[in-house]
Amino acid sequence: MKNKSLILLAWLVSFSPVQAKYAAEFITTGIGARALGMGGAFVPVADDASAAYWNPAGLVQLAKREVHFMHASRFSGMVQTDVINLALPGRQFAVGLNYMRMGIDDIPYTSKLDMNDRPIIEKYVSDAEEAALLSFGASLTARFSLGANIKALRQKIGDNSSLGFGLDLGLLYRLNSALTLGAILQDISGTHITWDTGHRDTKMPEIKYGAAYKKSLLFLRSGLLFSVQHNVRFEGKSYSQFALGDVANSDFQLGAEYEMLDTIALRLGTNGGELTAGAGLGFKMLQVDYAFMSYELGNAHRVSASVRF
Repeated sequence: MKNKSLILLAWLVSFSPVQAKYAAEFITTGIGARALGMGGAFVPVADDASAAYWNPAGLVQLAKREVHFMHASRFSGMVQTDVINLALPGRQFAVGLNYMRMGIDDIPYTSKLDMNDRPIIEKYVSDAEEAALLSFGASLTARFSLGANIKALRQKIGDNSSLGFGLDLGLLYRLNSALTLGAILQDISGTHITWDTGHRDTKMPEIKYGAAYKKSLLFLRSGLLFSVQHNVRFEGKSYSQFALGDVANSDFQLGAEYEMLDTIALRLGTNGGELTAGAGLGFKMLQVDYAFMSYELGNAHRVSASVRF
């Protein structure tokens, strides 16, 4: 039974160099328990160190330097994800360094069947998928900022490995003190990933855009944050909310956050129709967040921490 689960999991979250349909899919899972607790509707918010992933234009919103860590264990601990982000903001310019890794160990490898048509496990292999991003953000005016990511993607499955490079472009526009618009174009011209076998995959462009509304409340020094986001990916995807054949697909994400006493935060959201929730606890320099996400294959949990200095 364990072997069957591993084989199914490997098929769902790993993609061989000769059969990849959604290249570098691991990088689309999102980072930061705060953002994920809000359904991933974070492109128009992007006000912490995870902004480098969601929208690098938001890096200039940070008041202090920040280091962000996230760990996730999914599917009974078979899939491990680790993320680290470093944001270095300035008056009008900000830089971010980001690393993300997803790993799966002990994946059964088989290419033969026995006399009863059952797979013969020949060996166990690992899948390690990594992404490194160099991020920039700049304030062009008091209300408008731009950002960009230069990223490298690497994957190693068994004896095969791949490498690819891509570019993202983000923007953020503050209509007023309460309402912000944000957008990011990921993999602008397609991120081409080349395997050592000679096979080539392409991560297709994706547009994410949305709006965020923030309201301060006098009661308990609290505040409300609402965000809505629409994602359009130029690639057919059977599990998206909306699809146009094999040309494009789209999903909606909604998120809300209630913060009180500048310390405690409660979050709720929906990601493509799936429920998310979370909570956060903040101190002067330290912020710890938790997120819960529901999936058809089972629930997932995320824990992240940020240190400001």
